[in-house]
Amino acid sequence: MTTIITTEVDEEISTKILQESGLTVSDVIRITLSRIVQEGDYILTPNDTTAETIRKAEAGVDIYSAKDIKEFREQLGIKPQAFQNLIGS
Repeated sequence: MTTIITTEVDEEISTKILQESGLTVSDVIRITLSRIVQEGDYILTPNDTTAETIRKAEAGVDIYSAKDIKEFREQLGIKPQAFQNLIGS
């Protein structure tokens, strides 16, 4: 069963940011809703990994800076195909 969701998204977000990450608005919605179901909670409640990452960031540990998503992926050693694996394409 599928549900059609209609939403309005700022054009800059939907074209520049999402396309550069290899995701569509539909992908982000699907990933977000799947995570809510899997974790039994809203994504806004950080899991243990996210909470630890927040603590590290606040302490200035493992901080990265990049001019764009491509440079950020390179710093972290993430290949663009890794995003496609997340969405099952």
